[in-house]
Amino acid sequence: MLEFIIKWFGIYWLIIGCMSLDNIFWVSASPEYSEYKKYSFKEKLKYIILYRIKTVVTNWRDIVPGIISSFVLSLII
Repeated sequence: MLEFIIKWFGIYWLIIGCMSLDNIFWVSASPEYSEYKKYSFKEKLKYIILYRIKTVVTNWRDIVPGIISSFVLSLII
């Protein structure tokens, strides 16, 4: 049982990481992209961490698929 929980937890964070990476690659399709292009490197990094990554980690629409996917993958693997 402990092995399943550890596997689920690891796969969950892997999926959330992939979803965050995917969200970062969609910056150019966002409505604020014209503003984003004018940001300094520090502002871009802050935007990516606080808006793109934090959104994935805290939004239920991203958390629920991560939980479901990690549970199924933990059962399969």
